[in-house]
Amino acid sequence: MFILMMCVVNISDLLVGVKCTRGFGRGDLVACFRFILSPSGSGAAMDLSLGFICAYILYETQLIIEKKRTEDTDFLSHCLMLFVDLLYGFIELLRILLEQEEEDEEQEEEEDEEREEEEDEEQEEKENKEREEEEDEEQEEEEIEEQEEDEQLKTLCLFVQSLLA
Repeated sequence: MFILMMCVVNISDLLVGVKCTRGFGRGDLVACFRFILSPSGSGAAMDLSLGFICAYILYETQLIIEKKRTEDTDFLSHCLMLFVDLLYGFIELLRILLEQEEEDEEQEEEEDEEREEEEDEEQEEKENKEREEEEDEEQEEEEIEEQEEDEQLKTLCLFVQSLLA
């Protein structure tokens, strides 16, 4: 709740053009936006935080222009402010790209696992079919052997009957 109140205070300070001096900077504001929108750090929150940084850079540029109009010629501090903002924007962009890459890798790993499971299932089905075919062939061979034994037995019986007769 405290973070939310500080965000509202800082946003109102930004809107009226007062420089934030409470030690609660743009990084904290970006983190607050992320927390409010999505604690998991989803893509929308990341995009919004990057948009906020761009807006903050524009705000500080406007602030520097206003300072120049009021005869503040400390160009070095103005350049450093913009440099820090640009650096923070670059870091935020890298963070977004890294998280996207991690999500892509996780998705690829899941797809690979699914493919491996499907391949394993197909292999098991193939092995089961081969076993069934082998069992069927063995059964047919046993039936053929039984038929041959029956025929031999009949032939033997006929031979014995012909001898007795």
